[in-house]
This record gives sequence, C-alpha cells and structure tokens, in this order.
Amino acid sequence: MKKIQFVGLLVVALLLGTAMMGSSQTPSKPIELNFAISDPGTHYEVKGVYEVWAREVEKRTSGRVKVNVYPGETLGKQVEQYDLILKGAAQLTILVGPQYPGRFPLTDVFNPHSSSPLTDPIRPARLSATWFTRSI
Repeated sequence: MKKIQFVGLLVVALLLGTAMMGSSQTPSKPIELNFAISDPGTHYEVKGVYEVWAREVEKRTSGRVKVNVYPGETLGKQVEQYDLILKGAAQLTILVGPQYPGRFPLTDVFNPHSSSPLTDPIRPARLSATWFTRSI
C-alpha cells in the first residue's frame, strides 16, 4: 500500500513538473526519465505497477515524457540508488529508508534497529504516520 501511495506521489510530482515547464514549449525529442528499481523485471510490482505507470505517463503526456524502467538493479545496487539520482544516472527510484542510515536523519527516527527498545514492529509506522499527518 505504501508503494502505491509513493508511486501516486511520483505521478503528481511528475505531472506538476511537466506543467511548470509550460505547454508553449514543445521539445523536439521527448524528455527521458530513467527509473532505477531494485526489484527484478519479473516482479509483480515491476510488471503491474511501474511499467504500467511508465506507459501511462507517456500516453498522458502525448509522448513528451518517456520513462525508461530499469529493473533488477540494472543501473546500480539498491544501496546506490540515491547516488544514482545525485549523479544524474537516474531521475526516479524507490528508496528504502533503513538502507541509508544517517543519510536521512528525519526518517531515521522511525527505523527500528536491533538495539531499539521498541517491541511492537508496527509502532514506528504509526509514529511516522502521525508525524506526517500533523506536519501537513
């Protein structure tokens, strides 16, 4: 469910970004976005969500935006995904917070560690949901 919400947020961000570029400028070739995914190409989310979404973006932008899906850590390992964004090799990815300890300090507080006194594995999710809804 969280990944579907995340993909929804990606769609909104992409559409807003495209809208801000202005409709009067028509690029001669499509804007290409590389989507780096760690899941293998046969995974149901790759086939049923990410690739479907990529085709939908291309359709709704009349071919002005093309999303190239790179599954199975093709562009880089999962722990390298954020660096791929920074280097420009990918423009989209799925980041898994606990794999980047110390890099995103505001979300680290919600990642339970083995030394954590939290015994309820759902508690961090509840805390982050509460924090997110109160900060909007």
